[in-house]
Amino acid sequence: MKFIISLGAILVGAGSALAADMPNMLGTWIQVKHDGIYSGTASNPAPVKIHRSPPEAPVKMVINYQDGNLFSGESFYNKDNNHTVEDKKLGLKSLFTGVIKEDGKSFLRSDDFAIVTGEIVGDKINHCYASIKETTNFAGCSVFERVK
Repeated sequence: MKFIISLGAILVGAGSALAADMPNMLGTWIQVKHDGIYSGTASNPAPVKIHRSPPEAPVKMVINYQDGNLFSGESFYNKDNNHTVEDKKLGLKSLFTGVIKEDGKSFLRSDDFAIVTGEIVGDKINHCYASIKETTNFAGCSVFERVK
């Protein structure tokens, strides 16, 4: 019986040791690459717009809270970003929360108007997003680099 309990404790400890260390995401990140496509919706038709790298008006992302694999922050959009008037009414800022997966690289993030998935690679964040708005459809991928 002692052997089974000891084996169980070893296996539980091994599982914890296998979990990846969480990266430090705190700081300021600047968008250095972006490829995306935008359009209207059935209820709000609009022409397709394509945005390619390098971004003309880079997004700044500030991650100001992290507790292990959980993080939050805010993104700031330059007034020259081709966001909709509705987005600009948000003050060119969106708040977000996120969670890093157990692998210590992949993450899922939710912000004011999109769902984001991505990967943390050193001082770079690769992420792809899709809108959750009724007035605009957009999808794309970006690369951010840490500046602070």
